[in-house]
Amino acid sequence: MRFFLYLLTILFLAFFQTVVWDYFNFLLVLILTASLLFSGSRALLLAFLAGLFLDLFSGVRLGLSSLSFLLPSFLLTLYRQRFSFQNPILIFIMAFGAAFLFSLTSGQAFNPLEAILLACLMIVFRFFFPFLFKSEEEQEQFKVKV
Repeated sequence: MRFFLYLLTILFLAFFQTVVWDYFNFLLVLILTASLLFSGSRALLLAFLAGLFLDLFSGVRLGLSSLSFLLPSFLLTLYRQRFSFQNPILIFIMAFGAAFLFSLTSGQAFNPLEAILLACLMIVFRFFFPFLFKSEEEQEQFKVKV
């Protein structure tokens, strides 16, 4: 259920980012959050779909944004298996690096202010919305079986 909610949010943000306001990459924030939240295959599927929808709405070559979302998402899911993202400095470094990697692969100019804002948003999401970062296994533990 939460996966489909993310999918609808991706559709909305892809439309919003291309039509209304393209100054900040809201989809990258959502993809990084999904990479910390979901298993590797689901996070990569969401990253691919986010790039595909962004390409469809913006009218650029198909696959360019998908690659730009897949690479940071893949690296973040790899590091998620090794490190615990309880440390805000680690979250900041990973989000800043993901923003740099996204700008590098997408061909956009790197904006350090936007990368800092993205990293700060990831820290805020991690610590003020902890229910977003519970893995699927952790949420299964809290379900009451009737």
